[in-house]
Amino acid sequence: MAFEIEARLTYSFLDSGRIIARAANVAALIAGAGLLLPGPSLSRWIFAASLLCWMAGCWLAMRVAVDASLFRVLADGDTEAAGKELDALLTSVVFRHRQKALTPGDRSRRSLRLWRTQITTCAAELAFLFAAEILRLWSI
Repeated sequence: MAFEIEARLTYSFLDSGRIIARAANVAALIAGAGLLLPGPSLSRWIFAASLLCWMAGCWLAMRVAVDASLFRVLADGDTEAAGKELDALLTSVVFRHRQKALTPGDRSRRSLRLWRTQITTCAAELAFLFAAEILRLWSI
C-alpha cells in the first residue's frame, strides 16, 4: 500500500515532464528563429547552445515519459509482480546483462533524478535563450 502511494506521487511529478517538454519546444522554436535571422555572431552561438540543450531535453523528456507510464502501471497493479516483470523486460530488451533487482524506492529516486535533470536542462535552455535575446538587443 505504501509503494502504491509513492508510485502515484512519483507518477504525478513525472507527468509534469510533458509541460516542461512543451515549454522547451516553444523555446527551441524561438531559438531556431533567432539562429536563422541575421544578427550578431555571439548571440547566434548562444541560440545554438540553447538548441543543443533542447536536443538533450528531448531525450530526457522521452525517458521521463516512459518512466511516468511505468509508474502509472505500478500504481494501479500488483507492485511486486509488476516490478519483477519490469526487471525481466528491461534485462532482455535494454540491458542485455543481468542487473541487480531494484527496490521500489530506488526506481522512484532514479526516475525523479531524470525529472530533475529535465528541469535543469530546460532552465539552461531558457537561460541561453534569454541571454541570446539580450545580446541581440544590445547588438553584441
